[in-house]
Amino acid sequence: MSRLSDLVLDSKLRTELRGSNTVHTYLDIDAAGRRFCREEHWAKDRVIGRGGFSQVRLEKCVTGYQAGDLFRAVKVIYKPSTNDSFPFFRELETIAKFSNDRVRTYFQESRIKAER
Repeated sequence: MSRLSDLVLDSKLRTELRGSNTVHTYLDIDAAGRRFCREEHWAKDRVIGRGGFSQVRLEKCVTGYQAGDLFRAVKVIYKPSTNDSFPFFRELETIAKFSNDRVRTYFQESRIKAER
């Protein structure tokens, strides 16, 4: 069995499923230099694509920074029941590589605002 790379492990995001929402918890620092936790709650909107081992769905931010105005595309990778069906370790590493700040300048990042 392959081991997760440091790149993937360092990209880990504190995530919890609460009902139908995905909740991310971030450690932040306020203007006075105090640490605090902030949360963003994301609700599933619809599936916008799918493949053999994954699907891409649109999610909307429902609480937190820019709640109601921010959407994102989320790739959901299904872990196969057998170890050799799909190299999901490599898929996770590729996603982590293209999420890195050093390479983001070479790609278009899209943010979709909700219509009011």
